[in-house]
Amino acid sequence: MGQKRTATPVSDLSMDYLLLFSDKQNLSVGLLHLLYSCVCMIFWRVFMRISYSCPDHLKFGLTVEQWSGLVQLTGESIDWLDAYERTYDVWLLVAYAATSCALVQVRDKLCHG
Repeated sequence: MGQKRTATPVSDLSMDYLLLFSDKQNLSVGLLHLLYSCVCMIFWRVFMRISYSCPDHLKFGLTVEQWSGLVQLTGESIDWLDAYERTYDVWLLVAYAATSCALVQVRDKLCHG
């Protein structure tokens, strides 16, 4: 029998983890990783505005650690998409998610060199 896989928290998904899968599974996991990166960007982008002040009932905000994690996630997603570029033309959500990842990378490069 094959090795039993255990559930991995989404935050622990890295390119090394994704590369352990066969092509079919890697495609599914890679798409999940790409779309998760996009959802994180959509969630955190409101906190990136300088003029935005968080309502009192919210007890969280975008920290340097969370931003660094988002930069890493989006970079991994772009690297994965580069390796599986055939998925780029298949589904409109992939193009949207790739653009969101690129926006995070561009902002990080502009702000931090």
